[in-house]
Amino acid sequence: MFANRLLRLRRRALTGLSLALLTLVALLTPAQAASADYPYRVALPMALGAQRPTPTPSPTPDGPCAQAQVMAALIAGHPGQRRATMVLDPILQQVAQAKAEDMAARHYFDHTNPEGYGPNYLARQAGYPLPSYYLTAPTANNIESLAADSPDAELILQAWLASPGHRVHVLGEQAFFAAQIEYGIGYATSTGGEYSEYWVFISSCRGR
Repeated sequence: MFANRLLRLRRRALTGLSLALLTLVALLTPAQAASADYPYRVALPMALGAQRPTPTPSPTPDGPCAQAQVMAALIAGHPGQRRATMVLDPILQQVAQAKAEDMAARHYFDHTNPEGYGPNYLARQAGYPLPSYYLTAPTANNIESLAADSPDAELILQAWLASPGHRVHVLGEQAFFAAQIEYGIGYATSTGGEYSEYWVFISSCRGR
């Protein structure tokens, strides 16, 4: 049963987890992927620039719940993490947790909520000053990765890292994402919907 659950989680990571990313020097060209039973979009980035040396991860602050604390430690402490440091931001934490709870309460799994608003919009509305070059469309996403269907932070991280588009975001493998040193992690549970657990990882840097 455990093996089947992990296989299902990894399959959904590759076909169902959504990520829309931005390059500093080129417009994003999404690569659409879907399956008949899990028709969510995957958008992969083009990114240019020199690779940063792998830094020594600094300790992460506590998250709002045990699962988020574990996930923060796993992401910051991963040997492939390219961010020089990671700092919990209270606004991004609020946005991430609110998004996880909203998906759990209204039984959807998407970067865009039922009202048509995406992560960039929600972060700005909450008062976080995204850089001016981040996308401004209501559905835009330069900051968020999602996952669902497991309470285990290690399994969720494995699923993200198995998806190239999510990996560059979570580990900051391109300069655009390596600059996103502030973060928030949301986790919520649900009953009665397709999924019983929802995860949100948001990272960004402050605009000037």
